[in-house]
Amino acid sequence: MEFNKAIDGLPQIVKILLAIFVDIVFIIYRIIYDVVNSKTVPLILDILCFFGLAIVTWIMDIIDTITANKIFLWEDWIK
Repeated sequence: MEFNKAIDGLPQIVKILLAIFVDIVFIIYRIIYDVVNSKTVPLILDILCFFGLAIVTWIMDIIDTITANKIFLWEDWIK
């Protein structure tokens, strides 16, 4: 969880640059978040994104980081 706290504490411009160039950091962030909070369906979606659907979360990470200064989480869509 320290990893997630460190990412949350970064300035918005750094998060935007990470979202654009090193999106794997945000995929790892989501996997840690889902494991810690026992979110099964979002965890499965994150693992699928890690192995092939990363373009979807890459776009959503860029949009959410620019507009809301937060990391895209599947649980925001799946309730």
